[in-house]
Amino acid sequence: MFKFYKIKRFSLIELIIVIAILGILAAIVIPNIRDIQGKSRITAIVSDVRNLQTSVDMYQLENYGEYPVVGEEQPSIGLPKQLSFDKLYPKYIRNLPKNEGLYYWVDYSGKVWFSTIDSPKNIEKSDTEISWENIDNAVSYSVYEVENNNLTGSIGNIKEKHLATIIGTENYTPEDYNKDKTYLVSAIDVNGFETAPVGMGYKGISMFMENQQEPIIPVTPTPPFIKNYGGSGSDTFQSIERTNDGGYVAVGSSKSSDGDLTENKGSSDFVIAKFDGNGNKVWIKNYGGSGLDYFYSVQETSDGGYVAVGYSYSPDGDLTGNKGSNDFVIAKFDSDGNKVWIKNYGGSDGDYFNSVQETSDGGYVAVGFSQSSDGDLTENKGCYDFVIAKFDSDGNKVWIKNYGGSNYDYFHSVQETSDGGYVAVGFSQSSDGDLTRNKGENDFVIAKFDSNGNKVWIKNYGGSSTDYFYSVQETSDGGYVAVGYSLSSDRDLTENKGSSDFVIAKFDGNGNKMWIKNYGGSNYDYFNSVQETSDGGYVAVGYSNSPNGDLSGNKGGNDFIIAKFSEEGELYED
Repeated sequence: MFKFYKIKRFSLIELIIVIAILGILAAIVIPNIRDIQGKSRITAIVSDVRNLQTSVDMYQLENYGEYPVVGEEQPSIGLPKQLSFDKLYPKYIRNLPKNEGLYYWVDYSGKVWFSTIDSPKNIEKSDTEISWENIDNAVSYSVYEVENNNLTGSIGNIKEKHLATIIGTENYTPEDYNKDKTYLVSAIDVNGFETAPVGMGYKGISMFMENQQEPIIPVTPTPPFIKNYGGSGSDTFQSIERTNDGGYVAVGSSKSSDGDLTENKGSSDFVIAKFDGNGNKVWIKNYGGSGLDYFYSVQETSDGGYVAVGYSYSPDGDLTGNKGSNDFVIAKFDSDGNKVWIKNYGGSDGDYFNSVQETSDGGYVAVGFSQSSDGDLTENKGCYDFVIAKFDSDGNKVWIKNYGGSNYDYFHSVQETSDGGYVAVGFSQSSDGDLTRNKGENDFVIAKFDSNGNKVWIKNYGGSSTDYFYSVQETSDGGYVAVGYSLSSDRDLTENKGSSDFVIAKFDGNGNKMWIKNYGGSNYDYFNSVQETSDGGYVAVGYSNSPNGDLSGNKGGNDFIIAKFSEEGELYED
């Protein structure tokens, strides 16, 4: 039997109090919900763009240096082009960006920019100032001066010097203003997204969908020396190592046939260069064939020479035939940079090496990624596979093995371990095959292989966003330390500090997570390399755009970063 109770009615005063309390709660909760939703959207945008940037880089690698833009004309300084999703989807990007209302550009260096507003138009240079057309919803504008504009095509040669942030006006007179100089102007929206910097002649773009990462304008503090070398084409270094004589060896690519380079072999050439301890050129040498040839990693070898890896599209010149698309390349040079041998391997699709190390038996181990399922590769697992390869001292293939799942799987770094096997790190988008369930988007990956390249284990960690490892070292306790960056704030990560955070992680000998820690500020922070120190801690290097948080101010643009951690991954204080 139901019982009925008499309900007491509210008095008018009590009702007013209840309504007031509800109003206060709404005023507190609703903005917080909107703030959370806004931050989530920005995080998703930045994550999407990082994947988009990867796809643009892959397109460039496989299309003779061209970028995926609308139309046939390529970007130039001050005249970025509209990004073409038609050229990227579905081969280079699996899913189109989900967030609408964002403009996309690709600049002359291949960098993807995004914003909710278009770049400034109708830029003019009078005898006294720079002016531009007002952009609706622009919070501020940034003005840059292009330095070394007599050089073409290389982000390493052409510097964009930030001059000023302008609020409330559409004109500016720089110090040492010269009408003949090249100036660029960008606009910043309410979210802090910066449009591509543009110059005179920019007409605007019509299509808009979404985003970029943060603006990368390299204005760095002056180290003991900064020196530039090259020719009239595009010249880029990708890897450097300290040599036993106190100097440096560096590798990359070049399109130059003059200046510090000899005759170009075709398109972009492999480059290896030696410098003394003060950065003075000892020699710079280029090799290759008629296609695209790139080096990505170098190491000094025990005989005083050098080994380098990368990829090549060339079938001739210093290469012996092409296996199809881009081939893995491993090359050996003597102490004077003379070619001992250059050898290429792979299948009918794209094959890329990112890292190499000389092994204790006098051979070499290399890692990277591959889309091939034939030739020197076995059946592809789906999209790009992890690749680990072993070569003898003459560069002959001992074995090449591929692992992964149905999506993108890349290795970035490898080290021989004390048991004669190998440890490698990178990232993965896969949830199947050799991977367990994906944590979100791109997961950290650490993998162990025996001396024959057989998988011991492959493990993935991370959060719901993008997580990359770029470097790994075996530690004295038989475990491993790895560094990279993360946009995640959940699961294996703690609260994200802003955009992309520095990450340092420790694993036991079986790849089980001991700890993963993230540091940084409100902008993007990346670690690229790590070493264990004599006190049992770790030192890591990279770069940062953050002025706050775990950073003490920003010197301008991207800053060099060196960080010292305890054995437990805690930051040492000054």
